Amino acid sequence: MKIKLLGILFIGLMLSCKVSKQKTENSVEPLKSGTFKVISINGHSVDRDKLTLKIDTENHHISGYTGCNNYSANITAEEHTLNVGMAKVTKRYCEDGMKLENSYLRGLRDTKSYTYDGRKLVLKSAEGDALITAQKTTEEE
Repeated sequence: MKIKLLGILFIGLMLSCKVSKQKTENSVEPLKSGTFKVISINGHSVDRDKLTLKIDTENHHISGYTGCNNYSANITAEEHTLNVGMAKVTKRYCEDGMKLENSYLRGLRDTKSYTYDGRKLVLKSAEGDALITAQKTTEEE
């Protein structure tokens, strides 16, 4: 009898931990205006490349720096979906930075959803794969 009771308690504890973990993983704050430092593209670290993403939810606009050029685009954000319009990009050529820029702009174009916890923003593909991960910065940085 004690073994059955312990077994039931153990299973209950395990299930409650799983539900708690799912709630935490699925908690998404609404997208808010802010400045972000891009830290990875398609899982590859770009922390040292100084890519930026500035979101203006009031004007439905994003802008930033690709590591070579400045860009801007219109956005549509609803619930957990995010669509990025065609980006306007300055035309400077950077021999070392064009591959990174193209990957970044492709990631923006392919974005269909996001997760945001107030600090970390992850832009995701239609399949839910992480395309771009960015960390919120302070305006002074």
